[in-house]
Amino acid sequence: MNLPTIKNLSSPRYLAHRTLNRFLAQALREKKFGIVLDIGSGKNPYKKFIHCDRYVSLDIENRSGDPDVIITDLNEKIPLGNNYGDCVICTEVLEHVKKPAHALKEINRVLKPGGMLVLTTPMVWIHHEAPNDFFRYTKFALEYLLVDAGFGRITIKPSNTYGYTLAQLMVANLRNSGWRPLVFCINIFGILSNKFSRNYEMPLGHHVIAYKNI
Repeated sequence: MNLPTIKNLSSPRYLAHRTLNRFLAQALREKKFGIVLDIGSGKNPYKKFIHCDRYVSLDIENRSGDPDVIITDLNEKIPLGNNYGDCVICTEVLEHVKKPAHALKEINRVLKPGGMLVLTTPMVWIHHEAPNDFFRYTKFALEYLLVDAGFGRITIKPSNTYGYTLAQLMVANLRNSGWRPLVFCINIFGILSNKFSRNYEMPLGHHVIAYKNI
């Protein structure tokens, strides 16, 4: 993985992006899929991690300009057939869904038996995309929802340590360029805290890998 630049380390959202990118890179490393569904794909920032025969973007609106984006609302039925895809990527989306239990059951439905779900959700994070920001998820809530939706072989891990979360929250809205030296120092503290601390009680979010039951 490329080392971060000074510019990146001065970004107020660097720490959040760092932990998410590292998880996806590791989760999808050396894997090759047939059909991958990126649900809540936005501008497809994570497509670079995915090796597949066919990549399908789904979102509530077309943010990428790609004419092939499938417009869908996870509170409703996903417009795809049963057992359609081999893998679903769903990052930082479930907090915006009014019916998360329904959404996960729909994701399970469009996955092939044994198909893989790669999911990330926030636990400690500021309000965003208001007013469509409804939930924050603990490990226990995610496990309950996933089992109820028909998933097994579930792995749920906190994204980072306590100090890392504090560092990210301190700089999250320091977007003026004058704050960059301070943001840089706090981001370095967050990285070091994540390396040496073992306190995972207040992560920014959770990283999940689960499989549709066969």
